[in-house]
Amino acid sequence: MTILIRGARVLTLDDENSEYESADILIEGSKIVAIGPDLTPPGNGAEIEVIDARGKLVMPGLVNAHFHSSGNFMKGALDDTPLEIFMLYEVPPVTGQVPSPRHNYVRTVLGAMEMLKRGVTAVQDDAYHVPDVTKDGIDSNHASVCRLRNACACLH
Repeated sequence: MTILIRGARVLTLDDENSEYESADILIEGSKIVAIGPDLTPPGNGAEIEVIDARGKLVMPGLVNAHFHSSGNFMKGALDDTPLEIFMLYEVPPVTGQVPSPRHNYVRTVLGAMEMLKRGVTAVQDDAYHVPDVTKDGIDSNHASVCRLRNACACLH
């Protein structure tokens, strides 16, 4: 499939730091093949999806190099708490119980969806499993990320 994104503000973050106030992006399959103003889509008869991106910013995805999905459900619960006190609540988790695989799965998916919404496309998740690491716990974190990645691959 060919996708043509039209009229976006484009930050390429390439070696030349190219920036376009208004440009098109031509994508064939999973590869960006051209970036520039007023691109002409290929006339090879292939199905082309055109996306109007006027007023939108297109740039490479951001990387979150330090994230703890295990603390996801605590957002806002301990606002304005000094780090040392916060850590007493976060490790071990407030419940003091081993989270179920479903709990791990949901908190990881919610964190990943929030990051995607904000432009993060890669993450290093320091998901700790307190008080015990279990195979099911690790598998549930992995399954959530794989399922979300596969779902996003279906979206344009």
